[in-house]
Amino acid sequence: MEIVVYVLNKLKRSSILFKEKIRKLKNIPERFLINFPSHLSCELEEFGFGNLTTDEFWEIYKEKCNVNEPFLNALKYKYNPILESLPDLYEKLPDLQIMPYQNLSYIEKVSELEEEILLETFRARLTGKIKVEEWKELLSDDYEWNATFREKNEETILNNIDKDKNYLILYEGYVKSLLQKMRAMGYFPRINFLKEYYRSPLEMFIYEIGKNGSENISDECIKKCIKDHIRYVELILYEKSIDDAHKKWENSTNK
Repeated sequence: MEIVVYVLNKLKRSSILFKEKIRKLKNIPERFLINFPSHLSCELEEFGFGNLTTDEFWEIYKEKCNVNEPFLNALKYKYNPILESLPDLYEKLPDLQIMPYQNLSYIEKVSELEEEILLETFRARLTGKIKVEEWKELLSDDYEWNATFREKNEETILNNIDKDKNYLILYEGYVKSLLQKMRAMGYFPRINFLKEYYRSPLEMFIYEIGKNGSENISDECIKKCIKDHIRYVELILYEKSIDDAHKKWENSTNK
């Protein structure tokens, strides 16, 4: 039995690296646990066999997952390289079993939260006023939901592992908890981080909320973080892509 875990970050570049690695794989595991909504397994398979176009797949995604257009566009930007890797996988192993593991309610909630964060960001940018309590509540909610559904994703992944099969797992974000649970069950996966990643200002703030609690973070610290976040969003607006903006922000913070 072999389990290979590829860990994505927030940038498209990590998805492109995954696609490149898949093309070079000679031995394909029988099962592919992928970070897409669990009720889209048929559509992912149809896409892999060439029966759906990219546009058709995302139209089905939008309809079944009930997500807003900006959220969908962000998904397209980041995940198209992963979709494009599926035909290569099925060509090498037509009997591949693809197993998406994300919970639908998670996708819907994340879409709602992203929209609220976006609206609050542009309010702060236009008015110059940062509503500290609103940001505390919004980002605490974001942290709690993500923590809850990370546990659900981990549970789904672990419940779908059979000792007689080999697995390819595509995972995004904090992977330490999943690895600990796997090792406790006697599984020792091979881990591949697809790119070194520096958290954005908002991600750093959410991390601090999880670590210390929002009530223990000063108002001044919150205001500084949101101002940094606004500058980060402005970079995204002015640059050609999110990846370019993140690189520019990363370079500026490391000077």
